[in-house]
Amino acid sequence: MSKGDQAAAITGGEGSLLPIVVFGNVTPDEIMSQFPAVEGDCLKEHLSADRMAEILQTASPTILEGIVIAGCLETITFVRLFVGGFLPESGTYSDSTNACLLERMADTELVRTAGLYMMISMGNIEDPSSAFEILPFLFCLNDEERADADLDLDAVECVVNELGPEALQALSNLGEDDSPPPPTLVAAMTKCGFTEPPN
Repeated sequence: MSKGDQAAAITGGEGSLLPIVVFGNVTPDEIMSQFPAVEGDCLKEHLSADRMAEILQTASPTILEGIVIAGCLETITFVRLFVGGFLPESGTYSDSTNACLLERMADTELVRTAGLYMMISMGNIEDPSSAFEILPFLFCLNDEERADADLDLDAVECVVNELGPEALQALSNLGEDDSPPPPTLVAAMTKCGFTEPPN
């Protein structure tokens, strides 16, 4: 990434990798302005700014709207929407969190997985994967920023630190069938204080 690209990513505008703000004191037009120009223009051909804001704030598009959104947005934009959903009341993350998020955005496989998950979720399609696979983005959040998350990120991150990245897939598989989880996973979950399977 060039210095110019880095500046855009940090300050916003075209090429920005910062989270897209959809909640709080933000207007529909301001939400739309955070999308890359090509993607924003594509959305505007099919959806009004008011309707797009409503969809993003309630995650309830129709099937047709979900198809439109999936066709207009790149996977990286879906990731920006995902991490934007956890923004604190201040409307921005700390500098260290933003730096961490930018580093994770450079992981093309992680972005692909996270973007696919968000695309499927927004389209109201039954998700064949798990949200656990995109949690590495949320591991960037500091203690204050994690406070509003519904999931105990500290415990999940602890399990991943104990077992490695493959722990995310193991957590994803919990409750899928009657087979017991691997003993190493149970031990790590117990050590980290995360003993209940996710909902």
